[in-house]
Amino acid sequence: MTRFPKGGLIAGEGTIDCLKREWMEEFGQGICNITHLYTTDFFQPSTYLNEVQQIINIYYQASLYSEPVFAATEKLFDFELEDGAQTFRWLKYENLDFICFTLPIDRTLVKKIIENEISLSDSE
Repeated sequence: MTRFPKGGLIAGEGTIDCLKREWMEEFGQGICNITHLYTTDFFQPSTYLNEVQQIINIYYQASLYSEPVFAATEKLFDFELEDGAQTFRWLKYENLDFICFTLPIDRTLVKKIIENEISLSDSE
C-alpha cells in the first residue's frame, strides 16, 4: 500500500495541532512551514467502518525542523516481508504518478498536483 501519512482528529483538536501531534507520533520529529494543500470536496465513504461514514481529508505540506531522524527509502517495497511491516518512502516530484497510490483520496490529490491545479512550494 502506498499512501500519504494520515491520522485522526481528537475531539476539540485543531487540524494543525493534529498534524503536528500525528507527525511526532509517527516519525518522532517536529515539523514547520505548514501550508494547506487541499481538502476533499467530494463524498468518500470510509472503507474501514461497518456503517457508512464520510471521510474528509485535509492535506498539508510541511518541512522538517532538521534532517529526518527516521529511516526512509526511495525504493518501492524496501522492507522485510513480515506481518505489519512498513517503510517510509520519499517520492520525487518528477516521479509522481497517481496510479501508484492505493487510496482514491490520495490519487485525487496527486492528479491535482500533476495537472498543476495544486502547486507545491519549494520550502522542503
